[in-house]
Amino acid sequence: RVGVGGWLPFGVASAIMLAGIAPWFSLGALKPPPLEDGEPAPFLAVLRGAPFVLLVASAGAFFADTPASLLPVFALERGLPETTAILMLSALATGTVVFQLPAGWLADRMDRGSFLAAAAAAIALLALALLPAVSLPWLLWPALLLLGGLMNGVELLALALLGERSTLRNLAGLNAAATMAGGVASFAGPPGTGLLMDLAGADALVYVIEIGRAHV
Repeated sequence: RVGVGGWLPFGVASAIMLAGIAPWFSLGALKPPPLEDGEPAPFLAVLRGAPFVLLVASAGAFFADTPASLLPVFALERGLPETTAILMLSALATGTVVFQLPAGWLADRMDRGSFLAAAAAAIALLALALLPAVSLPWLLWPALLLLGGLMNGVELLALALLGERSTLRNLAGLNAAATMAGGVASFAGPPGTGLLMDLAGADALVYVIEIGRAHV
């Protein structure tokens, strides 16, 4: 346990991030595959041609950033101690790690539209379960683990759809469009949701997650 004060937790987090990106440096030695003949599609044509991918990418970015940013605020406003609020955030993050491989395995073996619909329905139920779960530990921790895994699953599915619906010629444009859509969601989601929580109370976080789920 490293605590939350001083330089130690930042140093530990930085070391973990550096260890995670180290294997990617080996990719620089690989030779990229040849591109198909022909001109790449114009950027605006890419935007018009893949609205579903862009929608899923923006939803994935929203789920990746907004709940994680404001879950401790939700917990504190609900009267939980600071330690519990931090552990709730840790449980959400643990779910994103633990369920990456199962989510990818399911996305490869079932219809991806069905997988997305099932994930959206489960996110809706789990988000609503947070309201009573703050006073029911036996429900709170499993709900947060599953919620983190499913919200991350939406982001993983966006990447899978990106690769599935692109060619080497338009991959860069489609990736840029998806990144732009995700950036808008990441930029607007936390402050917009925080404002709603100031106006309507901490439970607004749950209802904003429900709205994000509906757009999936």
